[in-house]
Amino acid sequence: MFIFHQLGVYKGTNKTVFKYRTSFISLIRKEIKAMAKLIQDDQNIYGRVFFKDDIDTYKVKWNESGVANFYLEPQFDSLNLDLFILDQEQNLIESSLQSTGLHELIKLEVSANRFYYIQVKHAGDIGPNTDRNRYLLRCKIYPQPKDTRLKYLDSKYSVQHINQKKYPKKRPAVPMNPEYVTIHSTANKKSTAQNERNWLTNPLNKRQASFHIAVDEKEAIECIPLNEVAWHAGDGHGNGNMKSIGIEICESGNRESTLDHAIVLTAQILKKHGLSISSLRCHHDWTKKNCPRILIDDSKRHLPYETWAWFKEEVLRYL
Repeated sequence: MFIFHQLGVYKGTNKTVFKYRTSFISLIRKEIKAMAKLIQDDQNIYGRVFFKDDIDTYKVKWNESGVANFYLEPQFDSLNLDLFILDQEQNLIESSLQSTGLHELIKLEVSANRFYYIQVKHAGDIGPNTDRNRYLLRCKIYPQPKDTRLKYLDSKYSVQHINQKKYPKKRPAVPMNPEYVTIHSTANKKSTAQNERNWLTNPLNKRQASFHIAVDEKEAIECIPLNEVAWHAGDGHGNGNMKSIGIEICESGNRESTLDHAIVLTAQILKKHGLSISSLRCHHDWTKKNCPRILIDDSKRHLPYETWAWFKEEVLRYL
């Protein structure tokens, strides 16, 4: 049996989420299905568990097949939570048992139009009268790569080359046969791709530094031809500057949408130039600079799993 001890209403990104909390005595499939409440893709769910063996159950269904990321973050390090993922028949397919602290990101291949059940279980002894029992749950799908997804970005890709005669230091017009793609982030929380393009030709900008493409949550802008050198890697006449295409990821707007665009764009550029994932670099690889900070600096990430290794894995899925 289940004991239903609280009904909560939580505001999501586009729907109100109703969630039942249960005390675990036995888990039979009919009861799991009955109590699980629907959540949306890429929705932040802020929940609470009240006593040991308290379980919150959710369900989610996607319209596309792909790789789903399941992310669970206790809001306090001392909170002891377990995470379980079940398939449509309520068979356990993955779990993360954590004494305390942040869970490792769970990645699963999921099928379209099938329910998946998510259970968050309180495995500790924190009582109900505390604020240290809150958690953040999030699940997001990365659809199976399709050529149409790569073409989708074409409609958001524009060419706005800076004038070589007016800005010869930023665009030296040195021919390049690219062997690498280098990822940066702008280190500016307010700047968009268009802002970055405009800054290249702003009279107040006296720096020689430049880049090939800027990408944000809405678009990507090519500022220097991809077969010309741009001064972005900080290694002088080394391979970073002389043999790589520099992509600036903006830090403004919706971080997840921006990273989605950057992942697809990077794969598109690599494929266009016949390059593999081994040709993908970050600025830090060339000069040890803290860049792209949103992927290599723990304090600058939006979500802990958004690491450089994660970014490369996502790009690889499109190659």
